[in-house]
Amino acid sequence: MHRTSTAQDLADELRDLVDAVSPSIESAAHAVAEKTPPLIEKSRTLTREKGAQLAGALADRIPEPVVDRLPDAVTDRLPSHGHGKRRKLLLLAGLAAVGGAVFVAIRRSQVPPPQQEPRATTYPRAAEPPAEPDPQDRPE
Repeated sequence: MHRTSTAQDLADELRDLVDAVSPSIESAAHAVAEKTPPLIEKSRTLTREKGAQLAGALADRIPEPVVDRLPDAVTDRLPSHGHGKRRKLLLLAGLAAVGGAVFVAIRRSQVPPPQQEPRATTYPRAAEPPAEPDPQDRPE
């Protein structure tokens, strides 16, 4: 009886294991290959958006005197929306003021004018101007 070597048995077992596992490994590799490009594109888009937000936030934190001293090549690459928040705030304040004025105008046009009653005087008034005193009544 011929006995096979232990190395040969081990090699056969490894081949059988690889043959059993290779279909699941291939299907996992195909799934990763199909899902990877959209995920990579999504991560690139997300990275660009976050990078733009961070760049804007950092550019807002640079003081104006420092920005004035930077070379033109650097200032051209800085985001230019540093004063956008102030403009938006002023625009909203202006719109609120106009809206308030329109609201007050509409409200005043809907309210009837108050009826004025004749006022009673607090001191007596003469209906006619006083007559001149007689010259005879004057003491001399």
